[in-house]
Amino acid sequence: MVLDSERFRGSACQGQVLLSEEHKCIILETVEGYESFRRYRKKSGLEQAGMTCGAGYELLLCGASGTSKAMTVSTVAHDLKKRVLLVDFPSLQVSIVTSANLRDLFHEADISNAVLFVDEWENIFLQYDGGVTGY
Repeated sequence: MVLDSERFRGSACQGQVLLSEEHKCIILETVEGYESFRRYRKKSGLEQAGMTCGAGYELLLCGASGTSKAMTVSTVAHDLKKRVLLVDFPSLQVSIVTSANLRDLFHEADISNAVLFVDEWENIFLQYDGGVTGY
């Protein structure tokens, strides 16, 4: 079961994202390169030979409010023909985010064929006063 979250279809197109062309190209090349690698890995038999790697990849988007992070995620999802699983940690009704909660989110994104967009991610780290907590 997923924590309180929303799903939406990635509907933004590249022209709507307020990023420099250089940054748009870097993001799209990263996404397209990984998708090409996944197709090659499957086609070539590398998966059956034991060459496995993570089922996905991560992009860390950071910036002040209004810098097109959500629009960028929507564009990437649109290009990949995936949905977006939006998780806004401040609105969750969970007092402490645990490794089980996070596993559930990644599992839900996987079975939903979705891009996981965690908004306000820094709030997870604000839960902990000081030292690193192991997951």
